[in-house]
Amino acid sequence: KIVLELAAAMYPDSGLKEWIGANGAFPNAMVDRITPAVTDDMIEFVKKEYGFEDASPVFCEPFTQWIMEDLFVNGERPKWEKCETVMFVDD
Repeated sequence: KIVLELAAAMYPDSGLKEWIGANGAFPNAMVDRITPAVTDDMIEFVKKEYGFEDASPVFCEPFTQWIMEDLFVNGERPKWEKCETVMFVDD
């Protein structure tokens, strides 16, 4: 909605809003990646492995999940369902 409003406001007589409405899609998406709280072991690992101190290094668990709204122009979308961590949903 905001993209259409912006197109209409910035280019009111160009037909851009209508073109985007007919040819564009903006599916919602969510990425789930677990990042546990920082521990002293993580801080020490970064210091030893990379040679600098970082009080808040970001580590993550191997789990990932990408959930995406199945909303694409003319039903065409990349074949991301081949990736085992991608899930398409209706809403």
